[in-house]
Parts: sequence; structure tokens; C-alpha cells
Amino acid sequence: MPWTPVTDDEIGAALESMWGTAAVNTWNARRAAIGKWLSWCAEQGWTAPALPASAWPPAAHR
Repeated sequence: MPWTPVTDDEIGAALESMWGTAAVNTWNARRAAIGKWLSWCAEQGWTAPALPASAWPPAAHR
């Protein structure tokens, strides 16, 4: 799927879907890896979504 139709909120939802029940350290590691990759995509000049500010571990895991 091209990046342009993928929204920031969809990125956040994907994180929640894949690692919403993971330990905080796992969540943070996965979030950081995805954020770094999205930043790299943007550095290449590609239109890429960003991690939404709300993409943090679920409250139950904080």
C-alpha cells in the first residue's frame, strides 16, 4: 500500500493491535523502531506518516 493513504492514527492503531498487551519495554522498543524507520523514509523524501502523540503504552501497562 502506498504511504499516502496511511494516516498517523492508522500507524498508532497498528502499534496497539500488534503490541498493545506487550510489556512496556517491548512496546517502547517497537515504537522506537517504527518511529526511526518512518523518519528514515521522510529523510529519503518520501511522504510517510508520523507516529501520533497518542502512541504510548496503554494505561494498563504504564
